Amino acid sequence: MPQVTIYLPEDVLRSVKREAKRRKQSLSAFLAALASRAAKPPAWPEDFAALYGSCPDLVEPEDAAPADVESL
Repeated sequence: MPQVTIYLPEDVLRSVKREAKRRKQSLSAFLAALASRAAKPPAWPEDFAALYGSCPDLVEPEDAAPADVESL
C-alpha cells in the first residue's frame, strides 16, 4: 500500500490520535477510513431524509392478505 506524509497542527494530531484510540484503530487505519469516506460520494444526497412526509396526498396502502400456501 502506498504511503503518504501529511502535516497536521499539534492540536489536530492530538485529537486525531485520541479518536483513533477511542475507536481501537491505528492512526493509519483511522485516517485511511476518513479519507476513503471523504473521497466517495454518499449513496443518497444528504438532504434525502428531509423529503420524508413531503407528499401529504399519498396514502399508505393496506397490507395485502398473505398468499395461500396451497396456491403457490
